[in-house]
Amino acid sequence: MMRCPRLWKTTRLEKANKILLCKAPSTVVEQLQEGNQDSVKEPKQKKVKPVSDNPIMGNWMEEAKKLSREQRHTMIDKELTVHFSALPSTQIKSPSFRRAFILADRTYKMPTHTRLDEIFLPGQEVAILRTVLARLANEHNLTASFDGSTKSDEAYFTIHVSNMKRHVYLLEVRYATDEVHTAEQYASCSPVTAPTVSSHTDICHHLNNTNKDIVKLKYFEETIKIVRSTLKTFKRSHAAKSLLKAARHQLQSGASLESIGKTQFVTITLSSLSVQRTLPALQKVFQIPQHFEFDYKDYFQPTSHSFKARKFEDDLERLVSVGLPIAKSLTCLESNDANPADVFIFWHAACFEIERIVKDSDNSYPQEVQDDILDILNRRQGQLFGPGGRLYNRVYLVAAYLNAGYLSSDLFKDSDINPLEPTDPDTVSRLEETGIRLPRLYCFVFKYLFEIAANEARYGQRNEFTVWKGRAQDLLNALSTELKAYSRGRYPFNNPFPRDASTEEIIIWWRNCLTNDGTAVILPHVAIKLYAIRVNSMADEHTGSTFTAFTPANRSSMSVETMGGKTMVYQFYRQEEKIARSKAAQGPIKLKKFHHLKHKLYSGKASEKRTGDIEKVDGSEEVPEAEDDSWLSDDESNVKKEPAVDPSLVVKDTRSLLSVAKFINHDSDILLAVFAEGEASAAPDPSPSVHFQSLDHVPVSGEDNDFSTARISSFLAAV
Repeated sequence: MMRCPRLWKTTRLEKANKILLCKAPSTVVEQLQEGNQDSVKEPKQKKVKPVSDNPIMGNWMEEAKKLSREQRHTMIDKELTVHFSALPSTQIKSPSFRRAFILADRTYKMPTHTRLDEIFLPGQEVAILRTVLARLANEHNLTASFDGSTKSDEAYFTIHVSNMKRHVYLLEVRYATDEVHTAEQYASCSPVTAPTVSSHTDICHHLNNTNKDIVKLKYFEETIKIVRSTLKTFKRSHAAKSLLKAARHQLQSGASLESIGKTQFVTITLSSLSVQRTLPALQKVFQIPQHFEFDYKDYFQPTSHSFKARKFEDDLERLVSVGLPIAKSLTCLESNDANPADVFIFWHAACFEIERIVKDSDNSYPQEVQDDILDILNRRQGQLFGPGGRLYNRVYLVAAYLNAGYLSSDLFKDSDINPLEPTDPDTVSRLEETGIRLPRLYCFVFKYLFEIAANEARYGQRNEFTVWKGRAQDLLNALSTELKAYSRGRYPFNNPFPRDASTEEIIIWWRNCLTNDGTAVILPHVAIKLYAIRVNSMADEHTGSTFTAFTPANRSSMSVETMGGKTMVYQFYRQEEKIARSKAAQGPIKLKKFHHLKHKLYSGKASEKRTGDIEKVDGSEEVPEAEDDSWLSDDESNVKKEPAVDPSLVVKDTRSLLSVAKFINHDSDILLAVFAEGEASAAPDPSPSVHFQSLDHVPVSGEDNDFSTARISSFLAAV
């Protein structure tokens, strides 16, 4: 469990929080319900049609009739607090709003906006935090994410925690104007240095930074300049807006142009895609006399009449094409359901797709541009997946190996992940003789899994791991036996594996593998721990977007503390609605593939029903009218530059020039299907049976706490 020391560190603050907690509307409701549970007279039951099919609403009207006046008024206080968490509290002074409440219940005394902001909202914030911490107290495999930003010249950073069900909670918004956003600040919020805690980069930012590197190439400079000028002109000129609106309506060209945002991922790709989508309408605009200035009219003439127009259309196609694979990956990886194996698959699918695009002679990318793009991909690949990389983490490859669908496919090649640490040839031969298809990869995975299990056994608190404390050899033997059985598809790892399984379905599959006969008592728990990891910080991004929505230019004076409180209340009750809907749904959450989400990419962020000609990207801040290239700046600019990719690591004997091709089949059906835009065949349902382990049978072999890496190597050498 994670506590927020700043929130609870002083006795005075604890007393203030207790007072606020007592005055929180939800607390008063609970007290009244407990005190009047026996005394409230049950009204005569009547059949009342549900107000809504929404499970949150349910038979709300019928339930409300059972309440006393005091209970009903207190519940109104609570609902108003939730309602105005997303609105300016001063709107409660609206005469029409007050008259509506008088008509509904003239006995209810409407709170003032000061009471809302200074009593109800802070009290509800404390009540929510208490509820969330109580929920998370007994849960395992939590993921914490951190992010920092500024609003109205005030700096802050946010802390979110999610559980295995992917329920994400905002725990704190910390005022940080006088602080430096460093790892030490984050470490003060959680025991991040504990051996059982692992650190992971945000894959969405890494993909976005890769896209930034590509579009910064000089080759795309002129095209981006025209795109920016087009967006600027059709945003500022009313005459241009009117003509474009008429042309779009006539041609039914779909969503309109999208402004370049400061905080939107792959924003230049999305804006360029919107220009490409609107190109026929733009060409129609410039076929008639215009009454506005635009320096690039020649680039929007019919391509049969203008060489500049043909060249721009081709250049725009190259710019969009090279950015789309990353945009597609981000569309999927921004989901809370994304897991480390998804990172491995979508990253490599995007890299290989970009390589195919730039090397295709029909696309006519100059050779030096091809080389530059492949160098960028290799460098970014090395950072995240190469041993010694600044962001390197083995969890992505290991999680992919622990997906039974991937393991049985043509996805992997057997190769040493780190050429500087080759696997012993004798070990490889012996593993091959025992039926292990990928012995080098097996050794890599085994070492990582043993480290995770050993740290949990020595420093963790979960019984399924601590039972191995002092029994390193027993743990080695058990994990080796189970991983071999899994790698061969033997019992109990031979349950039907659902095709295109979601994270929840994969966790269910691993739970089904747990047995009480000693055949699977450790590997499933480690696999579940890895698949419980939330791989992005989109919750923090969404909180930042909520701040932006709460504090537009005419309400920019709201303090960080008030923004944080309103956002916590707003997000908590939205989360409660999602939980209620998921409980009403049948079965586990199904995987949403790209073809389920492609409308978000191709149709624009704004609805096609909108009539505006320049749509602001949701949740982002528009770039000022002055030429602002801050979106091109990499947030890693202050980080020490890494050396170039070792040429010896780049594959020369395959059709791919990417370094990753040495242990991944770039023509794998798994990768080729990632960006498919059609529905795949139905998947079999996962096994419904769930087994629970018994630890009583495990033999004890005396005190043995040697969980070192050397011990693992010796064990593998003696296979």
